[in-house]
Amino acid sequence: MRRIFSPLACAACVILLAAPGCGSEVHFEATKDISIQDEFKQIISAPTSAQKVRVEVTATDAPVNVYVMLEKDADKTEDEIGAPRKGAKLPETVLGHALETQNGTVEVTIPAKEEYRVLVTVAKKPTRVTVKINSL
Repeated sequence: MRRIFSPLACAACVILLAAPGCGSEVHFEATKDISIQDEFKQIISAPTSAQKVRVEVTATDAPVNVYVMLEKDADKTEDEIGAPRKGAKLPETVLGHALETQNGTVEVTIPAKEEYRVLVTVAKKPTRVTVKINSL
């Protein structure tokens, strides 16, 4: 009788199947100079199951605003954030936020199979920002 699978092929299959979350772990870091005209946006792929993530932001020169939202709601949410009305609350589509912070952390749970966006805007003046996004 012939062997259909070699031991090496079987080991590779076990490693791939045992990988946690099948590639849905998030480990992202970036640094960028932002201004009123140039914000930081990062779209993250949809997790296979609900996933808690932490977004850490460090701004060097001035406070920033951090928002986490589902990608499907992002355009409408950004329009509402970008044109705030006096006394208006943040849209319900914002999953988490930190306002006017130089060292902020936002933790949110992302629903299964939903892409999401992290948006960082300047609060007052241009600054350099470092953004870290990690699964918990």
